[in-house]
This record gives sequence, structure tokens and C-alpha cells, in this order.
Amino acid sequence: MSLFRDKNFVLAAVGHMLVDSLNGTRAIILTFLSIPLGLTNTLLGLYTTLYVVAGALAQPVFGYLADRVGLRRVVAGGILWMAAFFALGVMVQGRIALLFLVFASMGSGAFHAAGTAQATMAGRNSLDGRETLSASLFFVFGQTGYFMGPIIGGILLSRWEPVSLTSMALAAAITGLWATFYRSPVAAVRMPAGGVKTPVLRYPWFFILFLALTAGFQSWTQQNVTTFLPKYLSELGQSPAQYGLLSALFMAGSALGNLVGGSLADRFGRWKVIFIALASGAIPLLILANLGNSTWLFLFILLAGLCNGSAYSAVVVIAQRLMPGGIALASGLALAFIFSSGSLGALVSGSIADKIGIAPIFTLSALISLAGGLLALGLREKKPTTLFAAEAGFASSQD
Repeated sequence: MSLFRDKNFVLAAVGHMLVDSLNGTRAIILTFLSIPLGLTNTLLGLYTTLYVVAGALAQPVFGYLADRVGLRRVVAGGILWMAAFFALGVMVQGRIALLFLVFASMGSGAFHAAGTAQATMAGRNSLDGRETLSASLFFVFGQTGYFMGPIIGGILLSRWEPVSLTSMALAAAITGLWATFYRSPVAAVRMPAGGVKTPVLRYPWFFILFLALTAGFQSWTQQNVTTFLPKYLSELGQSPAQYGLLSALFMAGSALGNLVGGSLADRFGRWKVIFIALASGAIPLLILANLGNSTWLFLFILLAGLCNGSAYSAVVVIAQRLMPGGIALASGLALAFIFSSGSLGALVSGSIADKIGIAPIFTLSALISLAGGLLALGLREKKPTTLFAAEAGFASSQD
């Protein structure tokens, strides 16, 4: 509960929920526009890749900036940037709308680099070092946004034009203004030169390779589902409201899994949670590939999200500890790789779907998830022996 008494953490968590509610509508908007704009499955994968890679490339840049000017400023700026370009993307017509949405993703990248660093530091300082749990709580708010976004976006698109989605951007903008003008009542300590450092552990090259592949496979699996599940359900005859709800259900399962996985990872080991989560996650994905239009979709989509989300926080925290530099820069680099690798995978999947159909993409996703789980067997960690003294001043990172 001490974490939720920290208004800076709460502000970042609420911002995460609203930013990712906008991110969560991406597949819904692309599916809705696919007919009038003539978007093939390959183009859906391409725009998903551009959207995610733009945000990924922004993360280390703004992470580096956040370590020097303060996390709160970058959190606020990222939310406002995201809200402004998302509003433009749903207000204009034609393919230029897709370009504005890609620019919006850059604001999301800025927010995620600073917000993730803030959450990890909160765990080290306010939760007795339980940084994976703290990060998972932050990610749960984001995944709650991913859950709400497709539901709200699907309902709005079913009843009105895409311009109605500006109401979601407005809510994010209000939070961004709150972050801009809010000042912590805690006296701020000056940020140490070079930013707040993260502990760095040395591992052999194959550990880094296994981690990169595991992170990429986890992200590729998630991007496949979030990108192609709405189109798959649309081809089965479901309305935007229906496939929006089922897409949101995947993120609801992911949010729940993130919370459970983060708590278990600090207690039993991150590699164990990643292995069990991704390996078992192959089962519901394989069933989805062969299920068709059935009420059982609700259960297996939820289970797929639960398993995939359980591995996420553990992967991010391990990656943070491998990277030198400030905590926000480390977060930005880790998330940039995870997001971009998943989006590139979605591009490959889109090309495959145009040739053999969307349903086999879920079989492919099952195999990818299983491979990621098996690779996690090689991710046994060392115990950190030192935390940098600069981490003692959590309040200093907020301004």
C-alpha cells in the first residue's frame, strides 16, 4: 500500500492506463479502416510495425533525456504528445491519418521509458527491493488500458465515426496536464550527475542471446494476437463491438498474468516464471487456431493473455539489469528491443497470413511461445551485490 500512497507513482500508473488505452485501439482502428483504405494483411502488419518501431526508437532517446531532466517531465510530455497526435489521427481522412498515429506512438515511447524507470525505482525503495512486483503493478495499469481501449473504441466505432475517439485522447490530455503542473509535496533531492543508475550484472554472451530471443518471442506472440485477432474475428462475421470485446479480453488476461507473474518472480525466480508462462501459453494459442467462432473463444483468449502477460515483467527487469547507464535509459533500451522485435515479427506474420490465412498465425504463435519458454531455461540470474547510492533518492527522479 505504501506504493499507492506515492502520488508520483499513481500519476504515472494512471497515465500508463490512458496512454495504453489509446495504443489498444490501434488494431481496432486499422481493422475499421482496412476496407475504405484497401489495407491487406501485409499492410496491416506493416503499419503495426511502423507504429511500434516508432515508439521503440523513441524510448532510449527519451530515456536518456529523462535521466537528465527528470522522469516527471518526460512522463507529462509523452502523454500530451500521444494525446495530440492520436486526436489528429482519428480526425483526418485518408492514409495521412495512419501517419499521425505513428507519430502518436513516439509520445507513447517517451512515456514508457520514464514511467517504467519510475516504477522499478519505487519497488527498490518502497517495496523492500521487490522491483518485479512494482514494475508489474505499473504494467497492469497499462494492460488495463489495453483492455478498456478496444472495448470503448469498438463501441464508439460501431455507433459513430472515428472522430468520436477524440474523447479518449482528451482524457489522456487531462492527465498529461496534471502531470505537467503537479509538484510532489516531498522535498526533491537534486538528480545526481548522469542520472539515477541501475545495477548492472555481467553475464556470458549466450545468456544475453537467450534473453533477447525470449523477449522477442514473447513480444512477437503478443503482437500477433493483438494485431490479427480483430481481423480474424471480423472475418468470422463479428461486429467491431464484438471483436473489440474479445481483443480486450486478451489484454485483461495479460494484466492479470502480469500481476501474478511479477509477484511470483520475486519469490521463486524470474526464469522459472518465464519458462512456465510461455511454455504453457502455447496450449490456448494452438486451440484458438482450430476453434472457429465459438463461445469457448472467451476462455482461451483469456488464458492466452494470462500466460503471455505472466512473463513480461520478469523479462523487462532482467533486461534492465544487463544494460549500463541511467535507469530510464536502461528501461528505454529494453522496451525498445522488446517492442520492435515483436512488431517486426507481426510484419512477417502479416505476409504469411496473406498467403495461407490468419488462423495458422495462431499456430505459429503457439510454436513461438513454446520456443521462448524453452529458452528461458537458460536465464538463471546472479544475485546483485550492490545498488548504486544514487538510487536512495527516489523523490529526486520525479522532477
